[in-house]
This record gives sequence, structure tokens and C-alpha cells, in this order.
Amino acid sequence: MELPIHVVRLLNRSDITKVLGVHKRDGTLDLVPLATIKAPKPDLILLPQDREREAHDDLTEAMERHQSVSILCLAHLQDERQAYQITCVVREYQTAGPLYEKFLDELRASYAELQGIWILEPLSIKAYY
Repeated sequence: MELPIHVVRLLNRSDITKVLGVHKRDGTLDLVPLATIKAPKPDLILLPQDREREAHDDLTEAMERHQSVSILCLAHLQDERQAYQITCVVREYQTAGPLYEKFLDELRASYAELQGIWILEPLSIKAYY
């Protein structure tokens, strides 16, 4: 599915709170704050991976089990609160390739130890407020 353009803009902003939610194999929910997300197109979300291994392992497991993950995007702009839950499928992990190369310089500015990027595809979106 394609995300609305105003949600894509929020995802690309660095001053908006974003949290990744992934169910672990033991049934618990892991919530990971995200410093940087790139949404180069309305149907594509990129998550940079640094040296932190737990989120990497959780996303690998979600991809292998065909389990969805969620991104919560929270904004408070001009006295208006916005919140969106974006449910995604994990498509792949790249350490090379066109998307990795295209955003390498931009992502390295935020992630000095960039290891790769996760490629997510939005499945659904739920708006709050």
C-alpha cells in the first residue's frame, strides 16, 4: 500500500518521535526508538541498522517468520497532535545494492557505524487523534 504523503513527510522528519514494535519469539513485544527513518517513496520505508544487534535479530526473525512489524509515528505540530501506526512487512536487509548505495551518505551522517538497511513495505495504516 502507499502511505499518504503527509505521513511520508512525518516519517522523513528528524524531529518526530518514531518507535518500532516487533513481537519476539517468546511472545513479548519489543519497542525500539528510531532516530532515523527514510521513506523515499510512499510504498517503501528504510530503517538503518547500526551495531545494535537486538533489533537486527528481531527484524531478521520477523522477516523469516513472515510476521508484520509496526512503526508508531507521533507528532505535535502547531497545537495539533498526530499519531499513526504503520504495519509493515520486512522485505529484506541490504548491505549493498541500489537503495543502500543511494542513501549511504545521508544515513552515515546519522549512523557513523552503519551496517546495512532494512527495507519495509507498508501493509496498513491506522490514525489516532
